[in-house]
Parts: sequence; C-alpha cells; structure tokens
Amino acid sequence: MRLLTHSVLVQIIIGALITAFVPFSSAINHILTYSALSVIGLFMMVGLEIQIKKFASDLVLCAQLVLITTLIPMLLFFGISWAFHLDTLTALTISVVLTTTGTGVTIQTLSNMNMLSSRTGQFLVLVSALDDIPAAIFMVILMLNAPAAAQGISLNYYFFGAAALAFGLNFVVKNKWVLSIMILAFSISFSKFIEGLHISTVMGGLISGFILNYCLGQRAEAAQGPIKKILAPILPFYMIWIGMKLSPEVLTNPKIVLMTVILTIVGVFSKWICTYVLLKGREDLSVIALAWGMVPRGIPGFAFASLAVTKGLITQEIFTMLIMIVSVSTWIGLFGLEVSLNKFYKNKSRVDA
Repeated sequence: MRLLTHSVLVQIIIGALITAFVPFSSAINHILTYSALSVIGLFMMVGLEIQIKKFASDLVLCAQLVLITTLIPMLLFFGISWAFHLDTLTALTISVVLTTTGTGVTIQTLSNMNMLSSRTGQFLVLVSALDDIPAAIFMVILMLNAPAAAQGISLNYYFFGAAALAFGLNFVVKNKWVLSIMILAFSISFSKFIEGLHISTVMGGLISGFILNYCLGQRAEAAQGPIKKILAPILPFYMIWIGMKLSPEVLTNPKIVLMTVILTIVGVFSKWICTYVLLKGREDLSVIALAWGMVPRGIPGFAFASLAVTKGLITQEIFTMLIMIVSVSTWIGLFGLEVSLNKFYKNKSRVDA
C-alpha cells in the first residue's frame, strides 16, 4: 500500500513541477491526454472483475449499500458546498466526484495481500464497482449541462471499429496477448463511440467490461494479466497529466483550505459509517475492512474530477481541491483496509485453530 500511494503522490508532484518550471508545450499536453485512455482500460477491468453470480443471495444487500453510500454522502457534500456559497452546478459536481469508490486501488491492495479471492475481498470488489455506477450516471447528466459539452450525436468511425472488433472477439483467439489488445481496442472504441451520446468514457469502459465478461467468460479472465502489463507503464503518465492541471495557489485561499479539510473528514467518515451500520453483524465478512475499503476514491475520483474540469463544470481551484480530497481519502482508506484485513484474518485463523 505504501508503494502504491507513494508512487501516485510522486507522479502528481512531477506533473505540478512540470507546470511550474517548464514552459507550456501544447505538444506535450496533447500527447499526455492520450494517457487518459488507460482509465478506460481500468474501468473495463473492473467490469471484468465483477462476478455477480457469486453473490446472488447478497444482491439486495449490495443494492442497499450502494444506494446508501451514494445518496447520504452526496447530500452531505452538496450541503457543505452550498454552505460555502458555491453555485449549484459546482456543488453537484463536487458531490458526484466524491461519491466515487476506488475499485482499482482496492483490487491492487487486496492482490498484494493475497486476499483478492477471499469472500471479503470479492464482496468489496463487487460493491465498490457497483458503487461507481450511480456516480457515472450522475456525471452523464451533469455533462449535458457542461459549457464544453459536445453538441449532437456523432456516429463516427469508432462505431465501426467497435463493431468489427466485437465480431472478431466471437472467434477463439489462442494468443492471450493478441486477445488482450483486441479487448482493449474494443473497449476504447466502444467508449469513444458512446461519448458522442454524452456518456462519459469512464462509464463506457465499465459497460464494455460487462459485455466482454458476458461474451468471453474465462478467455477474458486469461487476458487480464497482459492487459495489466500494457496499462502499467501508461498510468503514471496519466497521473503526471493530472498533476499538470493543479493550481497550487489554492493553498493560500483560506476558504478552499477549510472546505478541503471539512469535505475530507466527511468523505472518510460518511462512507465508513454507512457501510459499517448496514453490514454490522455479518460474521462471514470483515465489516470494518469493508468500511475502510469503501473510503478510497482512487482513479475514478481522479478521472471524474479531470473530466469535470475539462468540460468546464468546475474551476482549476475546485479541481485542485478535489484532487487533494481524493488523494488523502484514498491513502487513509487503503491504510485502514490493510490493517483491518490483517487483524480480521489473524483472529479468524486463531478461532479456526
């Protein structure tokens, strides 16, 4: 966990330093924008990870948890933003960004602890992935009101690329590297196509993951390893690009600093308390670990904030504030997840013995 959080922090700082000391280069900025395609791949992998059949008996509970951990924090975030006299669209955008859940970082933490296949690990992956769906839907609605929103529906060549690749995926591809490249190409093509429908590419990645999971099954699972290796060198450039869009001068603005502190505290404890109260009493799950696992915002938080500032929904100052909140809540959540999981399975092994 420490390596994960430290590396992200370093990448964001590098981006901020580039902006501060290197003359602006439209060419570099343009190249780095393509790193955002890696986020589509991440959300696609979240869709591939979701194994709903394993938790058929818990789907009602999952739905309740997603509803509660979305609506209650969203109302709190909106109320706090409103109290600081922000306009309605900005307050709504802050609320949506901060209701995201970092499935990718929790998966990586669980994998590093060899607990991804545990019941608690699988339950957390399922719930945290589903928890991003309402946020993605709300972001689609907000984008319709964005000053920089695209006009009309563009049925461009991405549609034909997605259709051709979808047809190709119906055939058995023996080489997992070839299959992984086809999967990524399909996911990106599909996401860019539905972007013309005012649906964010993040949501497109998630939907494409569901589609691929249903169509390919075990073949898609076999391709996940190569996909991770393809995305690994690209993601650092995405975080550097995020850092390049920060406005460090917000640290001199008392109003923004105070709002950052309050929203961070509420962001951590609102999701933690909602999860703990609803799941309390489940002996087959580490409830405290699940509560901490719902706290990180991770890549979805970064991606939604970046999308919002790109589309003109929020200012650079608010974007910087959101990045700080997403970063701190992610680090706190992952630390709590790691400690509580270790404690839970250590105590469980003693009882079983």
